[in-house]
Amino acid sequence: STSLLGQRVSMPICVGAFGWNGLAHERAEIATASAAYKSDTLYCMPTLRTTTIQDVASANSTGVRWFQLYTLNATRDDVMRRVREAEEFGFTAVVLTIDSPVRGIRYADERNNFSIPPHLKLAVSVEEETSFKGLATCGGDIG
Repeated sequence: STSLLGQRVSMPICVGAFGWNGLAHERAEIATASAAYKSDTLYCMPTLRTTTIQDVASANSTGVRWFQLYTLNATRDDVMRRVREAEEFGFTAVVLTIDSPVRGIRYADERNNFSIPPHLKLAVSVEEETSFKGLATCGGDIG
């Protein structure tokens, strides 16, 4: 075992944040959080998620949980709302993503006319939806 930022985990391997897990399976975020809990290691929840933070916290009730904070287009109020919600549900650290100050051009997605299937929605508050405009398609909206 080892520790990460003072939190004990069984191994120096964790489940990192990656967005839109629901593309793989409708319960992907719950399954990965649950697997991290059962493996006694860390789970990092993505900002761009298709499952609520409450549901993930329930699946990983006492495990080590961190929250990836993606600030693309976010206002200060959006950021504070995300951090407070993560804290409320037992997430003990924030992993700040700063490599995307603006949405990049994704040429392969454009060529392939990629978009998030309409049945998938971001599990964010109505207030936050505006900060994620354009992330579901190569130029469209999230829903």
